[in-house]
Amino acid sequence: MAALQVEEPGAADGDPPVHRDLSPVEVAKLESLRRVCNLRVGQPADDRGTVLPVAPAAPGPLLPPAGGGPAGQAGPRRIKLSAVLDPTLDADIVPLTEGEVTRMCDAYRSKFGDFPTDDADVSRDQLAAVRQVVQANACPYADFSVWGPFGQRLLRKQTYLAYHLNPTTGDWIRKEQPGPDSFHSWYKAWKCYRTALLLTEACEAERLDAYSEMIRSFVQQYGEEMWSFVSRADSRMRSEQLDRIRRRLRADPMYGYQEGTPWSACFAAAVRESEFWQRELATPLLMFVARNKREPASESKPDERPTNEGVPKRQKVRANRRYTGEDRSKKNQEGLYSLNRKGIEICHLYNQGKCGSEKAQGKCRNQRSHQCNKCLGPHQGLKCSKEN
Repeated sequence: MAALQVEEPGAADGDPPVHRDLSPVEVAKLESLRRVCNLRVGQPADDRGTVLPVAPAAPGPLLPPAGGGPAGQAGPRRIKLSAVLDPTLDADIVPLTEGEVTRMCDAYRSKFGDFPTDDADVSRDQLAAVRQVVQANACPYADFSVWGPFGQRLLRKQTYLAYHLNPTTGDWIRKEQPGPDSFHSWYKAWKCYRTALLLTEACEAERLDAYSEMIRSFVQQYGEEMWSFVSRADSRMRSEQLDRIRRRLRADPMYGYQEGTPWSACFAAAVRESEFWQRELATPLLMFVARNKREPASESKPDERPTNEGVPKRQKVRANRRYTGEDRSKKNQEGLYSLNRKGIEICHLYNQGKCGSEKAQGKCRNQRSHQCNKCLGPHQGLKCSKEN
């Protein structure tokens, strides 16, 4: 099986066929076939060709220990790629030797000046899984619902709440999806993913940093509450689009593309895939926001709607404009508010009377909020009666 190769037609008509190694999925299928054949002829499922003595009948598992050893002899540790890297891959991880891990870590230290930090380091199983996929010339996708820091401790899958458009009714349905629930969790997993790609020399650090910075800019632009859209677009880029980019770069090399190490160029091109990000991120997000704006804030019956009878007009307006969402306000070291309850930066020049506009409850040309940095009221801080 290790010597098998797949023949594919050439890139153009008349070109000689191209031979490639088996992908992890193809290896897994052949592994299943071999196990079934062994069982059909009465051999242990994991037998590699050596005739084993027949063990006396005894209660126990249906299959012998991994490695094909006699009953009672401990076999090697077996872990699937689906457990640490990608749930769609069912092949066993080919373990790394101590010498291979040492050489990778020494090369990393020589290039970057030190070993990876604890929160960015990868387990031996994670490193072996990435090395196996990269050597198989497959897309090095890691599902962040099973991949993360301290790989031996990651016992449960991460999940987040996402919104999916129902094409029949036009409604957005809320569902739980596998993956990190925030950019903070995503970045923790990303640092380990980055370390694995650098240890296996599959990609350059600058290209990976540019990609993570792009994801951070999306979160900053659209807000943490829209994380589900960003996370889904990122997953589709790394699992689907990255392989399409490689095929394009093979036909038209750019960004320093090399056939042996194509993923640096692929990540560089991924940052510039404006059409993909527009289709997978910006358009669905804008549709979601537009849909929510068209819908009424509440569906209470007419006789159940709150009334403002007896309340002065100014109090009515203030009650309608009062923010009732999550409090994201922050204070600086001086005890003054730097962010209001919506998380918008407060204009300190306005509070000092130096912004050029004294209009309260609005925004200046720098998109900062005009409100008191002492009590968040609709006036300047220098006119506030509250003691700081």
